[in-house]
Amino acid sequence: MSVVIFRDEEVDLVETEPRKPPEDLDDIPWPDITLTNDYKYYGLLPILTGRGCPFGCTFCYEGANAKRVRRHSVPSLMADAGLKKIFFGLESESDQVLKSYNKKTTRKMAVDVIDHCVESGIHGISGKYHLRGTS
Repeated sequence: MSVVIFRDEEVDLVETEPRKPPEDLDDIPWPDITLTNDYKYYGLLPILTGRGCPFGCTFCYEGANAKRVRRHSVPSLMADAGLKKIFFGLESESDQVLKSYNKKTTRKMAVDVIDHCVESGIHGISGKYHLRGTS
């Protein structure tokens, strides 16, 4: 539940009624990035596949404190909609390190999803991870 608190014209604090965020993210319109000054320089449009994080990684404030996860539906973008590049937060190629991070993923899961992306025609794949024994 979230509330908005603001000052009215008389400078009094006004608090809205608590509202539950929409469960279906597909009901939320995509932002109009053409309203920003720098959108034309990127050549790519960002997408958001969900809100919240399903993981509870020990190194991440957001993931460790996420209370719930909401996702867009599968038809709402991705390869069939023209996705050309994707970035994954892989963190490590070591299952032992991933387990210590509480990442709830494995090296095999990462390899499988990358293979699936390539098979789907998404070839601009990048990610961040640490090599074993390095930081």
